[in-house]
Amino acid sequence: MKSNFNYYLPTKVFVGINVLENLVEICKMYGSKILIIISPDISQGKEKVLRCFNKSKFSIETFYLDSSEPTCRFIDLLREELKSKQFDCIIGLGGGSAIDTAKALSIALTHFEPIWLYANLSNRPPLPLLKSLIPVLAIPTTSGTGSEVTPYAVLTNSEINQKGTIQETALFPRAAFLDPTLTRTMPLELTAATGTDAFMHAFESFINISKYSPVAEWAAREAMSIIYQTLPEVYKNLDNLELRLEMSWASTLAGIAISHRGTTAIHAIAEPLGAIIHIPHSVAVAMCTLPVLKYTWSKSIKKFCMLYEILEPSKKFEKSDIDKAKKSVELISNMFKKVNMFKKVKDYIKVENIADKLLEDVIKYKFRPLAQHPIEFSKKELEIIINEIFK
Repeated sequence: MKSNFNYYLPTKVFVGINVLENLVEICKMYGSKILIIISPDISQGKEKVLRCFNKSKFSIETFYLDSSEPTCRFIDLLREELKSKQFDCIIGLGGGSAIDTAKALSIALTHFEPIWLYANLSNRPPLPLLKSLIPVLAIPTTSGTGSEVTPYAVLTNSEINQKGTIQETALFPRAAFLDPTLTRTMPLELTAATGTDAFMHAFESFINISKYSPVAEWAAREAMSIIYQTLPEVYKNLDNLELRLEMSWASTLAGIAISHRGTTAIHAIAEPLGAIIHIPHSVAVAMCTLPVLKYTWSKSIKKFCMLYEILEPSKKFEKSDIDKAKKSVELISNMFKKVNMFKKVKDYIKVENIADKLLEDVIKYKFRPLAQHPIEFSKKELEIIINEIFK
């Protein structure tokens, strides 16, 4: 172990069935006026959460999202609607978008510049946050983003078709509640999409060269191992609470990993791609994964060899480390195929002349995660990868 590192994880995480019994006591720490941001189509989860407050004296206001990913315009408009309410706490109930919306509102209701100006882009610094933020609690109903334990809020600027991340330690949720009964209602496609996204969070943190973090290393290894074994099984057994809980925990571990070490080239390409052609983030990540890995594994043999041993620890593989490294990419590809996440852009939308715009955006405002990748891609190499994504 190297001698110098640090870690910071202020979120209190409750794990298991009926952990929502702790919700009211946690809320009492912050006040009585609560805003709950709710993802669409989670009526069962909503009722379970609201029942927690039946015998309490809280003032509860709910707001339902009508889209899967928050835009800056939406946050700025919602600020105008809610700024006079003086909430003591904001709960994000749903997928990463609900939790990210709650985080963004904790800024927007205390700071009054356009929310996009607080995004931490590679090509310009964010505006500083000079006031205390409204505390956020996270109740995830998907197993993908890990937003319940990260200091990030990802937003789309629909006016310029760009995605950006607000990064601030005050955005860590104060508490997170992982109840597998809330993820059991996830449909098949969403289960697969969020699960593969969580895997790639862990994987990109694992290969990230930017900083030393044994905490991120441990969390990433654990998350990848769990997801690789569990996701294909939960895909076949959606009602299995034990498998759902495993996926929730793995997603949180992956969130811990990226909160300490961040993502790399896959997300650097996937975020602008999703912003340009308006597809779900997890689908964009799936589209970018294999083309990036194809041009990465041979330049990072040690890490990819370790990856093989993480995913298949019980198998004897007596060939060279190069063979193990190459095989690890095949294992990821096979996992994606098992859950129908082998995605192509053409499966979703017919696009022309988008590759040049994507390349421009990746280089323009995503060069920081690119620099965290194990190899430095040239502009020509990025162009080749992007063209492969569009095949």
